[in-house]
Amino acid sequence: MKYDTNTVRRFSESLAAAYGNLPVALVEKDVWITYLLQEIYSLPESKFLAFKGGTCLVKAYYGYYRFSEDIDLTWTGSKIPEHEFRRKVLGSVMRELGLEWYRDDKVNDIAGTQSGRVMNYFLLAPKTGGPPVKLKVTVAFNEKLAFEPKLIKLKPSLPSEQQAELNALFGKTAEEYFAPPTVLCYSLQEIACEKIRAILTRKRQLTRSRDIVDLHAISSHLGGLTEAAPPEAVKAKLASALKIPAYKKEYDRTTQNLMKHLEELVAQVKLDPVFIEKPGPAELSRFAKELNEYIARKIINTR
Repeated sequence: MKYDTNTVRRFSESLAAAYGNLPVALVEKDVWITYLLQEIYSLPESKFLAFKGGTCLVKAYYGYYRFSEDIDLTWTGSKIPEHEFRRKVLGSVMRELGLEWYRDDKVNDIAGTQSGRVMNYFLLAPKTGGPPVKLKVTVAFNEKLAFEPKLIKLKPSLPSEQQAELNALFGKTAEEYFAPPTVLCYSLQEIACEKIRAILTRKRQLTRSRDIVDLHAISSHLGGLTEAAPPEAVKAKLASALKIPAYKKEYDRTTQNLMKHLEELVAQVKLDPVFIEKPGPAELSRFAKELNEYIARKIINTR
């Protein structure tokens, strides 16, 4: 096992305090996510893995305006059997970090789900004195990219002066957390297109509110939704998703009253503990109206 779990826990507690007394569980999960990314991107297969989603936004582009709870990846290489990917990539990482498969009590099998060649892998970090740290790695195996991914050195979570203090206290446990790797990342436009797809096709749950905050960040940075999520690219991703019955069902539900759906997402933002910084309610409501108009006019053509 590469890291002493008790040291990881104590480091996470100190890191949470440095952030202003954030929940330790969120911070500890981020530490393990960072270690996971380091190990994944040390493997030869990593040249075919594009990092994406909210965790990519935080670690590659915008810094820590929120914490994330999973790793989203897209396999960009030639077709690979899922069991081979699991053995070569996840198996190697799990051995190095001492991770275990998370097993559902109701099912005597590895807890993983598959939907449209998207695999969700559920892992457990080594036990510490705190509650179990569950980790999720999602890999899309047949995603078509509209924009070229690029290599980006991920951002450390704290300024260098605070890093130095924690490095002195916790040695490599802190040093390696603050030295994240260079990884192949989705473009901001690709992430934005997938955020709109997720808003329209995924089941309602608290974590979906993050999609609208993330999309607001990208749209603000790139000068509007048309630049952030070009309509034809969004439509292509939607067309692929709507071949999956569960996604089509959610799409039909959300588009019946899209504004109501977006308002519900905005209302849920204040309940989600992962945010360090977020737009105010009025700003987010304004953006929801803008997004509703954009989707109706440019994506689903109902106006």
